[in-house]
Amino acid sequence: MNRKVIHVRPARTLWKRARGLILSKAPPTAIALHLSPCWCIHTVFMSFPVDLVFLDAGHCVLRVVPELRPWRFSGCLRARSVLEFRAGEVDRLGLRLGDSLALMNHGDHGRAAA
Repeated sequence: MNRKVIHVRPARTLWKRARGLILSKAPPTAIALHLSPCWCIHTVFMSFPVDLVFLDAGHCVLRVVPELRPWRFSGCLRARSVLEFRAGEVDRLGLRLGDSLALMNHGDHGRAAA
């Protein structure tokens, strides 16, 4: 099976997941914030849109939400984690429903994210 490799910045603590990208600049190109565990996202207090990718426990794409604008909500009850990308990255990376992803912690060369 061909898996797509995605570089992520993990957000696993309650505080990091709650803060997400609020009061931040847009994430760098090709690096996603990985919120885990997580099934619902809000963009309250954000100043830019984001692309969302909802994942199951095996990092298979369950739902893709392109360019979610500030002050919106989105979720997927079956999701176990969510990737938040800079708007436009989902299309650029060619991510689609059903894709299997290998998540690599940004800066940890060769080590997969849990």
